[in-house]
Amino acid sequence: MDIKQLAKALDVSEDIFIELIDAWIQSTGEDLQALDNLTQTADINKVIEHSHKIKGASSQLGFAVIAETAKKIEHDARAGSVKGLAEAVNILKSERNEIIN
Repeated sequence: MDIKQLAKALDVSEDIFIELIDAWIQSTGEDLQALDNLTQTADINKVIEHSHKIKGASSQLGFAVIAETAKKIEHDARAGSVKGLAEAVNILKSERNEIIN
């Protein structure tokens, strides 16, 4: 991940971008945990809510793979399907861990 380039794309300093990433790590962690729990209960509205939040925040920071995966989860849930949710959540977790590390 090129922090310098991503910060420039948002027109913020690297320090501010790092603060944004820290906030993103916290919020996506909470939303991912909720989605992980929802793989058992399949509450469509909650799946939409949490995937939408992940999609928006990740898109804003330029994390395209995460944003696209969350977008697919949201789209499928809006169509009434949570098929593949557990696998998609695992992709989100893996991609998030790549950013954290």
